Amino acid sequence: MPEWNRKPGFDLNGKKALVVGFSNPGGRAIALALAEAGADVATASATLDGDEVMEAKRVARDAAAMGRDTFSQGWDVTLPRNVQVGLKHEGWSKDGDKLAGVVTKVIYGDDQQKTDAGVREAEKLLDQEKVNLLAGIVWSNVALAVYPKVIAKGIPYVITNAGASQFAGEMCNPLLTSTSWNNDQVPEALGQRMNQDKIESIYMLAPNYQAGKDMIAGVKRTLKGPKIVGEDYFKLGETDHQASISKARASGAKAVFIFAPGGMGVAFFKNWQAAGAGKDIKLYTAFTVDWSTLPAIGDA
Repeated sequence: MPEWNRKPGFDLNGKKALVVGFSNPGGRAIALALAEAGADVATASATLDGDEVMEAKRVARDAAAMGRDTFSQGWDVTLPRNVQVGLKHEGWSKDGDKLAGVVTKVIYGDDQQKTDAGVREAEKLLDQEKVNLLAGIVWSNVALAVYPKVIAKGIPYVITNAGASQFAGEMCNPLLTSTSWNNDQVPEALGQRMNQDKIESIYMLAPNYQAGKDMIAGVKRTLKGPKIVGEDYFKLGETDHQASISKARASGAKAVFIFAPGGMGVAFFKNWQAAGAGKDIKLYTAFTVDWSTLPAIGDA
């Protein structure tokens, strides 16, 4: 990184930092800036995707080259036990241990991937447990619903996965920190790839919630050549995509874009194969095919 003049008071010598999320350049930039300021840095991927895990390791090596103590870990941030592994490397293994010199208690809640459940858990943590910081949340719709509850309490809100576009816009707040991404970042790059592939037309598919809307908006933002012949926002959690695939084929589209994380993506690929759509339609995906879905997708 280029030379810079450290401002008075911005000296992190003797401090420890944990940076989670290396699927985009932001994680690298943050981790190495902390290392340059003097902090020892632990790096962790937010998923077990091979590319992200290796990037976290590369960043740790770069920080070590600056003379910092480092550690790298591959995580799935949706699993409490993996969060506990990272905390252990920061010196915390049980309630009463210290994080950054502060005695800390860690309390877990399960949002069940539902906004109402997420709000109930957040209210319990905020009102009954009186937490000083709320962190986590994978699904954008849940993160958005919880946001006003946390900000109203005046405590930090750390999001480790959900990337609703509002968090980088009208909901940007000094109390809000994201260690992951904006939902529209990856599909923006994918839109450019579609331009390079010179496809004639495309049909868009995504679940009807904030992340799905952000994904399609990201593709549209950079898409210049291909004509969008249709969009279909299916139900969140949908496992039968035959109707959506039929609509895409009927549109005459030469390509399809699909965002369908988790089990939705597995079901889509099963339906896609059964329909034989891949024989004449090019398929583009984002956050749909990864380490967690590939075993279930199989040859589909």
